Amino acid sequence: MNESNTHQFHTLGDQPVQGGYLTYVMAAFGQGLLLLIRRPRLLLVSGITLLPVLIPIMIAFFSRDQYASDGTDIFIQLATRLHISVFVPLLSLFFGSMLIAEEIESQTITYLLTRPSPRSAWVLGRFMAYALVATSLLWLSLTLTYVACTTLADLDFAPIHLKLLAWYAGIGILGILTYGTLSMYLGAGTKRPIVYGVLLFFGWEPMARVIPGIVDFLTVMKYLEALFPPAAPRLADMAVQSTLGEYTKLVYSVQATHALLVLAALFCFFMTMTVWVLRSKEFAGTRMAR
Repeated sequence: MNESNTHQFHTLGDQPVQGGYLTYVMAAFGQGLLLLIRRPRLLLVSGITLLPVLIPIMIAFFSRDQYASDGTDIFIQLATRLHISVFVPLLSLFFGSMLIAEEIESQTITYLLTRPSPRSAWVLGRFMAYALVATSLLWLSLTLTYVACTTLADLDFAPIHLKLLAWYAGIGILGILTYGTLSMYLGAGTKRPIVYGVLLFFGWEPMARVIPGIVDFLTVMKYLEALFPPAAPRLADMAVQSTLGEYTKLVYSVQATHALLVLAALFCFFMTMTVWVLRSKEFAGTRMAR
């Protein structure tokens, strides 16, 4: 190798070519996935999400006639009232709210964001890791619950029944994405994201669904409910008990297309707000790359 080629080699070696945007996203994804897998809470949440599998198994074992129970109805009830209305916001709160909040609390976010990479790429990569873990846990629970319900009557592995499983799996991922961006924004913009998340997901939303009027339009679950299969029960009961007696809540329906548009808009809004918080907020007095 002659002198000119050697000089050119050293020059290129001193100035490595930086990766593109996708490279930064995948780097943040790999790091975030590794951190989520190592979290002790993963085993706890996994155990909680698998509890519905025991219900149809117990019915099959302890019922006098297991074929008297409708497996399809039980699966729909579990998927609607547990997987979508409870586990989706719970998984989002457990994992999504801590994507950024843990880095802020441990004061490591300064070192992460001072790297020469766009903040949006770091946020997107971390969120992809959360979405993969949360969706995997939800789908595993849904699938095992479906398999357990096949021990009962009127549910098998026919395509028409598998379509029901895929339907709820699709609604689940939409909920994971929407609730996840909201939880991630709470983690980036507030000091107590778990507290605010519990109040919002398990306090405000259930209450708003039974308050008369159109208050329930200010909840995420309103739009997920619009995507439920026709046989699924409504989460907001028509008859509501109150201190003033029993009254009927007028439920305003939402078209599936409109629900999808709203969920997409919420996803984009809270993702953008999270990036904006990281761009406008200074951590430990250090000015970070934007």
